[in-house]
Amino acid sequence: MKKVIPQVLNLLKDRKIENDWGKTASESLPLDVEEPPFTPVAVLKKIRTLFPQNTIFVTEIGQQQLFAANYLPVSNPYTFITSGGLGCMGFGFPASLGAKIACPDQPVTTIAGDGSFLMVCQELATSVSNDIPVTVLIFNNGHLGMIRQSQLSCFNRVSHVDLSPSPNFAQLAESFGAVGVKIETLDDLLDLDPAPEKTTVVDIPIDPTICVPSHSYSWAGKG
Repeated sequence: MKKVIPQVLNLLKDRKIENDWGKTASESLPLDVEEPPFTPVAVLKKIRTLFPQNTIFVTEIGQQQLFAANYLPVSNPYTFITSGGLGCMGFGFPASLGAKIACPDQPVTTIAGDGSFLMVCQELATSVSNDIPVTVLIFNNGHLGMIRQSQLSCFNRVSHVDLSPSPNFAQLAESFGAVGVKIETLDDLLDLDPAPEKTTVVDIPIDPTICVPSHSYSWAGKG
């Protein structure tokens, strides 16, 4: 391997590789929704202007994970943490606490769905009691969005994916001693502290009819 790898790299250095993902990542989605419920892409574009380049983004599992992977630009290595396709719901928030412990001088932000966050919201106690401040952005569409989209695509019906009645996430955060914020306009996102002293949970209403881009999953084009 010590001899082969340099030879392979030498053969590849002049090879032009087509960026098929880059061509499809700009797939058209509605971006100009200024009133709730918002589109995931509009939210991601807005938060990218707020958080500094060294922010560590950690995703939960589901639609918001794929939207972030496709539409959230990151420039620095090790600043986008996701479980890939093998992770379970509830990964993101605990993982962000670990990232903050490992990199205390960098802002850490969780991009979560309401379903995923409900599975690990009790870890707010861990965050507050151990002084591990992160930002949690809840893309709240009131559903298990990925499962809903899959059901519609494969069976043209939905079953047991409506999460109502959902808690007031801002008040839930405050009950743990964290900070809770309810977003009403996209510009409200710009009022957030990108490096809060206390964990901040941000409830962002998301349009449940917006589907994951078709290049992310073969069945994702329907909804």
